[in-house]
Amino acid sequence: MEEIVDRAKNGDNISIGELVLFMYDLFSKKEKEINLLKKEINDLKVQVQRNEILKTRESIIISNMLNHTKAQASGENSKQTKENVNFVLEELKLKHLQSQCVALRFKYDPKKSSPPPVKITFATLDQKIEFFKALATHKPHSKSDLIKKIRVTDEIPSFLKKDYNKAAKKAYDLRKADKTNKTQIRINARNQTIELFTKEEGQTSYTLHPYD
Repeated sequence: MEEIVDRAKNGDNISIGELVLFMYDLFSKKEKEINLLKKEINDLKVQVQRNEILKTRESIIISNMLNHTKAQASGENSKQTKENVNFVLEELKLKHLQSQCVALRFKYDPKKSSPPPVKITFATLDQKIEFFKALATHKPHSKSDLIKKIRVTDEIPSFLKKDYNKAAKKAYDLRKADKTNKTQIRINARNQTIELFTKEEGQTSYTLHPYD
């Protein structure tokens, strides 16, 4: 290909056939470069998404958690948020996790009457699993039980939120249709997908269920 370029610079005659072959070689080379670039971009995207999954795997989101009783009108401070979370952990008999997690209240929106959710990040995935187990077995001790009012979900990576919402709606519909149905929504870190699992009455294990 370089030979054709040199001949053209020297003013030599180049046949139509040679020109066609030159253009074919040029486009083939560019196509290979473009395909390689596409692969590098896709590999980078996969890695970024994998990092986001790893970043959120130890975190949960708590909704409907009331503000601290001493919070200002503009919202509670970080210390008050931590005290609120510590109270929840104590109610769940998880006092040993109080020093093992970080709590952050999302930014307040003056247009909304309810306080924003709270994000809790545990030191390990096992601690997060321990939290969910304690939540599932918690027995409310009064009608005003705080644990009964809050809603807890996994923190979902941004690129999976659309699929998560679809799976959550399908799970709700399945439970509404049959109250004995149990559902679980999981993140498949390897495939970077959301998966919905169901267990009907009489079944001993969960099975994968389509939601799209």
